[in-house]
Amino acid sequence: MRTIARLTLIGCSALAGACHHSSDDPPAQNNPPPGPTAGLDARPSNLTCVAPAKSGGNAGTTIALQRVFPNLTFTQPVAMLQAPGDNSRWFVLEKTGAARVFANTANVSTASTFAALTVNPDGEGGLLGMAFHPSFASNGQVFLSTTEGSNPIVSHIARYRVNPGGATLDTVNRDILLRVNQPFNNHKGGNI
Repeated sequence: MRTIARLTLIGCSALAGACHHSSDDPPAQNNPPPGPTAGLDARPSNLTCVAPAKSGGNAGTTIALQRVFPNLTFTQPVAMLQAPGDNSRWFVLEKTGAARVFANTANVSTASTFAALTVNPDGEGGLLGMAFHPSFASNGQVFLSTTEGSNPIVSHIARYRVNPGGATLDTVNRDILLRVNQPFNNHKGGNI
């Protein structure tokens, strides 16, 4: 019986010691497990990637802008692109719903309408993006991103095809690929 009492006393003492905690005890150390580390302890020296010396003069005097196609104007242009493999003409998207096309010559003075769409251009909406199918030259497919309607405004990505001759887009017949209701006037994205 004394042996059992002694074992019980030793067990209780061990449990009491294991449960002991005092504010005087040092904080427990949570050492990470051994293994590879990541990151840097110090910033490495970099002698090869150095910015060039700043040129003299006033700010802005070293950059010159030149207007290309000075005889053309557009209404709220949002994108300018060319069809794959065809650098003979440019397409400009106007937020208000027109896709315009013109010859890639410096003195060009006219841009014709490639597509005229009914869009909701309020806020950040409108005709927002255009992408040509990689085989555009043979299949005439174009993808457009638009916002349309109101209450709700709806974003569409749709596939269109050029009319015979390729000068204009058939905007009546389209395949809607994605439709998203837009609860707010902003954050429409649109580039495709």
